Amino acid sequence: MSTSNHGLNSDGLTLAQFLPLWRDAMWHAVDPNERARLMLELGRARARERSGLETLLVAFTPRKDPPLSVIPLDAVPTIETGTLRDNVRQRLAELQATEVYVLLTQRATDQAGQACYVLVAWGENVDGERMCWMQAFRYKGEHMDEAPPFFAPDASETAVDRRLAGLLMPLH
Repeated sequence: MSTSNHGLNSDGLTLAQFLPLWRDAMWHAVDPNERARLMLELGRARARERSGLETLLVAFTPRKDPPLSVIPLDAVPTIETGTLRDNVRQRLAELQATEVYVLLTQRATDQAGQACYVLVAWGENVDGERMCWMQAFRYKGEHMDEAPPFFAPDASETAVDRRLAGLLMPLH
């Protein structure tokens, strides 16, 4: 198993090797910041295999077995996506999710006009705590160059948080 100072990482593992380890680590993590970091690791594994840069949502429901629901999305459920966001919020309420994590990839171009990307792993819990990890990367032929991952100390100050916050409805 590949681990770092934080826990599980995807270095040296194929996506197929990483997924069962990821599910187990997500299940047993007690810290929402660690779960957000694990989402970033999932994004790294997927990006290395170029198998998917689409948006993923993971709902965490501790009273459910298994407690993780992985939901691929056609778009990011931001305030601007209206119906999609409403549907996601309703689905999370039906699941009685206490935490939600969104993995997305933002595309940009560097100064030389080459495509580059930023993986974003954002999450929130029903207590209003939000967390965000980011990592820039680009492809150079068959190789993927990665910048070091970055944890946003105050997720509410990120642009993605302003667009995603409020996916979880309060539980009664």
